[in-house]
Amino acid sequence: MLRVSGNLTVNRDLQAFGTLRAQGDGFDVRAVGRGRSASLRGTAGGVTVLADTELQAPFRTVARIEGTDIRGTLSLERGVNFTLVTAGETARGSLDGERLNATGRIDLAALRPLLGKRT
Repeated sequence: MLRVSGNLTVNRDLQAFGTLRAQGDGFDVRAVGRGRSASLRGTAGGVTVLADTELQAPFRTVARIEGTDIRGTLSLERGVNFTLVTAGETARGSLDGERLNATGRIDLAALRPLLGKRT
């Protein structure tokens, strides 16, 4: 069963105010608007995701995953720019239209906790 509560408003100037929470079978997510910034905190399957973003250019966003060996940053400025670190391996790059430029590598085994258990 999905339960949603709270009140989150985004105005024309892209300012967000309030809190919205969604809970269900095995997950709990909360979004909070603080004017020109917003945050997301959630847990699912023992993994916690924390993300903060600026609601103005360049829309700098930082996301972190706990319960796994993953962390990363993401920004939107002349395309999507990212850095992803998994188990000590780092990949960096950008995506602009159909052009993808990336260097480095990641440890795919570090992604296992995100997949959950399958029976």
